[in-house]
Amino acid sequence: MYQIEYAALKYYNSIMSKKYLYIGILYNNITTRQRDFRYISDFKRLKSFDNETDINFIKTYLKGIKTQVENNIFNYCSLFDINKYIKIFVNEIRFTDVMKMKIILKT
Repeated sequence: MYQIEYAALKYYNSIMSKKYLYIGILYNNITTRQRDFRYISDFKRLKSFDNETDINFIKTYLKGIKTQVENNIFNYCSLFDINKYIKIFVNEIRFTDVMKMKIILKT
């Protein structure tokens, strides 16, 4: 059995707006301590959602999240606290609340 927690990353076209586009998802496997951040590959959709978006900045920003999470700037021996990690994201780019699930593998 694996315990997984995840949070989706949303891009809002304004701080005041309720409109958003999902641009990534952060997974944390509590059981194996593996974590992964995946993000969109088609940035045309993001550009059409908000034509004032600096796509190069967003790409760099998302790559930075991926590097932080996967290369573990946090000590690998310690547990990764997804709840503390996602709290640093505010304004136009925010994570959803953390969801948890259990996966049971049949052999």
